[in-house]
This record gives sequence, structure tokens and C-alpha cells, in this order.
Amino acid sequence: MVTGTPGTGKTATSRILSERLGCHHVELSKLSRNGGFVDGYDEERDTWIVNLKKIEDHLKDLSSRIESSRIVLDGHLAHLASPKASTEIVFILRCCPEELERRLRGRGYPDKKISENILSELLDTILVEALDRFPERLICEVDVTGRDVAEVADEMLSILEGRKDRCFGEIDWIAALSDDGRIGDLLRRIEGGGGGLPHPGLR
Repeated sequence: MVTGTPGTGKTATSRILSERLGCHHVELSKLSRNGGFVDGYDEERDTWIVNLKKIEDHLKDLSSRIESSRIVLDGHLAHLASPKASTEIVFILRCCPEELERRLRGRGYPDKKISENILSELLDTILVEALDRFPERLICEVDVTGRDVAEVADEMLSILEGRKDRCFGEIDWIAALSDDGRIGDLLRRIEGGGGGLPHPGLR
């Protein structure tokens, strides 16, 4: 399973990884919309509200029906929807908030969503949520900053094959950006976005 803040390259990386593994790829955002697994729309957050329990049940059924039961699931809510019993590994893609800001602005994200997602990345929100649901031995953070998706997929494959150790908790963006005051500049840029912690929807 591949999760991470929007803009970290989850879907592109997961496509490559699933091809190399020869297994099924499920993009959670498309599944949620096309499969009818949404309970409404949050106008304040400008996002669809996803029914995580229905998605989890669907994934259990899908895994039992496909030829290879192995699935690469990707999405910023994947760690909240992936069936616990069948989850092999939880990859959390991490990106330096400065680069993430550039990526999100390049995608045309509104300021409010940029603010929400930058704060989420700074505060390790997805890591905390994943650790609350899965054992530490399944958690693995991968820093994608300045790297292309093929390189990231190579690292993930090495980890899956046991050629590289899993690790988490080594990334601290607040400390990294505080040394020379860059975090102040970043926070001032996103201050007007009014972002709180992201809602469990399709960002």
C-alpha cells in the first residue's frame, strides 16, 4: 500500500511498482468516485467524504477474486482503508514541504488546500495515522524529494525484496527547515490559506 500527502507522486510510483510486481493497481480516489463509495460533499473543505469502511470491504472482496491476491493500493487515505489483515507493507511517501508547495501550485491547487497539505506534511499527519492502525514493522517512509518516480519505485521494490531495510521516524521537516529560518518563510507563504488538518475526503 502506498500513501502520502497529495503531490508526493503516489499514483505514478504505484503504477510502476505494480507493473514490476505483476500485480493489480487500485487508485483509491478513482475507486471512491466511480464505485460510489462517497457519503457526500464537504463544501467548506471542497472535498468528497469517503466511506472508508465500504472501501475496505470492497478491497477484501476484490483481493479474493483476482488471480493474484496482491494489490498495490494508492491514495492519501489508503492507510485508513486498506484491510489490516492483508496489508503487507505501508509505504508513506514524504516530500520536503518547499518542494511539495511547488508541486501543488503547479497542479493548480487553491491556497487553502496547499496550506492544509503542507501543514499535514510538516506535522507527520499520515505517519501518525498509519502508526495508529498498523504495527511499526509494516511502516516504511520513503523520501521522494528531488527524485523521479522510477527511482522511488526502485527503492520500494528493493525494500519489498529485502535488499533494503524498512525505516520510519527519520524525517523531520520542521527541524530540517528551522536551521536557516526557511520554515518561517514557508509558513508565511501558506498563512493566508486558512488550512487546518485535512478532512478524510478526496483532496
